[in-house]
Amino acid sequence: MAAIAVVACSSSDVPRDAARVEAPPKQQLEQKAAPQPSAWTFAVLSDLHLPNHFTTTVDRTVAALIEAKVRFVVITGDHTNGSPFDGPSRRDKWWGALAKALTPLREAGIAVLPVAGNHDSYLPVQREGYAATFDPGWARPLKIVDAGTTQLTRWPFSYSVDVDGVHLSLVHVVATKLAPDVASWLGHDLESARAARHRIVFGHVPLSSVIWSPAKLFVEELGTILARGGVSMYAAGHEHIIWDEDVALPGGTKLRQVLAGCASGYYDYAPSEPSKIRAQCLPVVRPGEREPVRCKMPNGGVFELARGRKHRHLQHHKNAFVLIDVDGEQLRVRPMTVDTAGKLQSFYLPE
Repeated sequence: MAAIAVVACSSSDVPRDAARVEAPPKQQLEQKAAPQPSAWTFAVLSDLHLPNHFTTTVDRTVAALIEAKVRFVVITGDHTNGSPFDGPSRRDKWWGALAKALTPLREAGIAVLPVAGNHDSYLPVQREGYAATFDPGWARPLKIVDAGTTQLTRWPFSYSVDVDGVHLSLVHVVATKLAPDVASWLGHDLESARAARHRIVFGHVPLSSVIWSPAKLFVEELGTILARGGVSMYAAGHEHIIWDEDVALPGGTKLRQVLAGCASGYYDYAPSEPSKIRAQCLPVVRPGEREPVRCKMPNGGVFELARGRKHRHLQHHKNAFVLIDVDGEQLRVRPMTVDTAGKLQSFYLPE
């Protein structure tokens, strides 16, 4: 903040007319002096997979986000446990559980911006349930930009939102291949947002996998669109893991990819061996513990992997999500968890 120069003056220096000027009301002075927020925060949750035995974890997370006054919440897919063999009765039960869990956000005036996951869209009946659950009211008070002409290029499958110079593209990415209409829509949407300070794209499936070998053709297909669109960040879920790393794009550029973990903690996956190498994972010897491994996130802090089910190395916090702070030209990514008391805490460990 710039220093404010204060000039002292005597009463004789004050013009006589000034004595007749009434001071503005105290309330008016306070309103003029109130600072305008220069930064704001939103949350990215993924893979709730409701209903499951960890519904209370989702409830605590929602309550903590309301208390933290996040501006809006993005959910990057797999809201439910849909499969290719579901029927209508299962659909109604699952979407009802999801709506109940998320309603406190809506009641608090916090916008919820969803994208579908593969478990939400295998069958027409699942896509119908997803669309019926997320009416446009979930996005209030934000304004939805919806210029698509097909089901998958309209709310709530693919759409965009502008918030204080930041353009958010929420895209139907449920496999390592884009539907042609979705690819076309995303290209046009990003082109229309060239004036935005940041362009952030959200999908369900990562651009480059962290738990399996990346699909090179998909990296080229989606990566080319993101590179041409000048995207600052791509955020996704699907792999039930927290990850923050720059991904090489066609043409030699790089893009920051953030994976939002599994907000319910329903189940987790282990990073691939190449991912562990990039994270510089090294064994930690502690008596009585099951071979923990300590790692450094490529774009973040310290975390550990411990032996979990099927003897895979899983991240130390099962339930996790991401907070993103927007402050002018800066985007700050903060992986988080919520404890059993409902308090937010950093996903990363002390270094």
